[in-house]
Amino acid sequence: MESGRDDRRPKADSATESALRESLPDVAGGLASVYGLLAVGHAYCMPAAVAPAAVAFAGASSALSFGLWLRWRSCPPTSHVSSWVAAIGALGFANAVLTLALSPVPRETTGIAVFVLGSGLLFLSRARLLAMIAVGFVAWAAAACRTPADPGWPQAGFVLALVSALSLLMQSIRTRYERVCIELLEGQARLRDSIADLSESERRFRIIAEYLADGILTIDEHARIQFANGAVSRMLGYPVEDLLGRELSCIVPEGMRERVRGILRLCADMGAQSIGAEGVTLTALHADGSEVAVEISLAETRLDGRRMLLGAVRDIRARKRAENARLELERRSLQTQKLESLGLLAGGIAHDFNNLLAVILGRANAALEDPAEEKAVREDLAEIRGAAERARSLTRQLLTCAGRGPSSPLPISLSRHVAMISDLFRSSISKRIRIAFDLPSELPPIEVDPGQLRQVVTTLVMNAADSIGDEEGWIHVATRVCILTESESAQLLPALERNPGRYVCLEVSDDGCEIDLDDLTRVFDPFYSRRGAGGDLDLASLLGIVRQQGGGMRVQNRPDGGTCFEVFFPASAGPLDTASSLRGESPGGGGRILVIENEPGVRQALRRTLERLGFEVEEASEGRAGIARVAADRDAFSAVVLDLSMPGLGGEETFAGLRSIAPQLPVVLCSGHDGTDTSKRLLDEVAVTFLQKPFSSAQLASCLHSVRRSQSPAPGP
Repeated sequence: MESGRDDRRPKADSATESALRESLPDVAGGLASVYGLLAVGHAYCMPAAVAPAAVAFAGASSALSFGLWLRWRSCPPTSHVSSWVAAIGALGFANAVLTLALSPVPRETTGIAVFVLGSGLLFLSRARLLAMIAVGFVAWAAAACRTPADPGWPQAGFVLALVSALSLLMQSIRTRYERVCIELLEGQARLRDSIADLSESERRFRIIAEYLADGILTIDEHARIQFANGAVSRMLGYPVEDLLGRELSCIVPEGMRERVRGILRLCADMGAQSIGAEGVTLTALHADGSEVAVEISLAETRLDGRRMLLGAVRDIRARKRAENARLELERRSLQTQKLESLGLLAGGIAHDFNNLLAVILGRANAALEDPAEEKAVREDLAEIRGAAERARSLTRQLLTCAGRGPSSPLPISLSRHVAMISDLFRSSISKRIRIAFDLPSELPPIEVDPGQLRQVVTTLVMNAADSIGDEEGWIHVATRVCILTESESAQLLPALERNPGRYVCLEVSDDGCEIDLDDLTRVFDPFYSRRGAGGDLDLASLLGIVRQQGGGMRVQNRPDGGTCFEVFFPASAGPLDTASSLRGESPGGGGRILVIENEPGVRQALRRTLERLGFEVEEASEGRAGIARVAADRDAFSAVVLDLSMPGLGGEETFAGLRSIAPQLPVVLCSGHDGTDTSKRLLDEVAVTFLQKPFSSAQLASCLHSVRRSQSPAPGP
């Protein structure tokens, strides 16, 4: 406390000095007038012998005071204020002493003594005032001794005593006044400091509250908003002035207002305890009518003696988007894992099943080509072959569902290809269904297998017709070019990494039955049907084809009923392919073929088929034996039929061994799997082609003819 008072004393002293500095011009002007009147009085009252000296001294004092008044009126002194006060007091004291020494008149002497006491008031010190009073009484006593017969001396003494008492009283009052002024100045200084501190604190609070990312609310006992910072305004789109005085429940949707009121009642019941320390998730209404997901925490406090609720509001839309993105990523990851598992399962089943079908078809074809067979037996064999071919189609469809079907992509025009098969749709769907096409010709080409594209278009149109059923309806088929952003391409099915950019879109929409929202993610599951009855693999195969071609799909219900399927193919910069089939000489036999196959049944079926085509055949049951046959006489074979899936030395290693011996030897690669893995790494070699099991004798003959024609002439010695 003492240190605080010591700190405040310089401020008070400075204020007193400032007050004296401002009053000095008035004091100097008043003393100039007093000294002038004193000089006139000396001229009339003083004895002639001493009058000139008294008049001169009083006149000089008046002139000096007048000069100080002129100077200080425009520019008060800025330093040594106390010294100037002491000098003025000393000048008055000198005039008083001189007058007492020269004047023999008691009354004038008494007046001079009173003047001396008045001048002493300028000294601001009780000790100096007492000294002035003592000097006054000494002067009175000296004058009374000089003229003891004057009867006015007792009266003059009484006046002097009265003036002395009044001077002491005035000095005491002045001292108290100064003390009160000092305390007032100190109080004002403390008040200014407190106001400055409060202003600075309020400014800091407003800056912090205004620039906080989270919103701050204060809510009174009537659930009305009394304060809202800028974050709440930015979050909800309302000016702060529009929020003040509104009920908290007015900024949430109608269906959530009762919940908000319940939260406020619960907070009131809990008292000073907070509710929702980790936040209560609510939906707020933006000024534009949209909904904003927020998290609010409430706690009771008291402001200005009133019970208030302090609320912290956080915008969690970004968190919601991140959470939805995480769930979508998990969903897509699960879908990818499902497709991979399906691919492995389908590939394993198809390989073994195709080997069995190869034996069945090979034996059936060989028996059917034998003219000695009886008609009844030939009919049975034809049924067996038909069933085997349907089974082959089913296995290929199963591989297609897994995105592992055989594919030979070519740069083709989507609009032209759809137009070519449009007549097929019109003849395949109900006459009560209208089908319309919008197929602009100025579209970039796409690289896709023509057969698979035909399957995609046919599946979508037939699926639309199936959703309409026997009712009247319409189907609209359109193609267009679109630019997909990174976020849009990531939303397509199946879940794959796709590059944003230009895509060619095939859109098939209808006004048939809609798809339940819960079933939108199951549309492409095997055997799904929009009508609820047992489906097939068509839509699942469709997704596999699109996945294999690097494209994507999107399905959604139309606002006015029906559904819309969109298929996106990456646009290609390559030239269009105008050929749709192989051209050349009809396949024929001639030459020796080496068959390298580990399955005895498949090996024997291949032997019989090749011999019927006019080839000589040698067999090898595993890769090393086949390499040894070629090494023994590399010019003995015109082609090799090689199975890629063999135990021991695999098909890829066997192929490498064959090419190290005979680089130009034509090779037909066979497998019950698709040709998208190992075979694709080998198809860039010269005189290599791929044939998926099971296959017909015509397909085998065509592949042998094609691969032998692509053989380059052997280098000379």
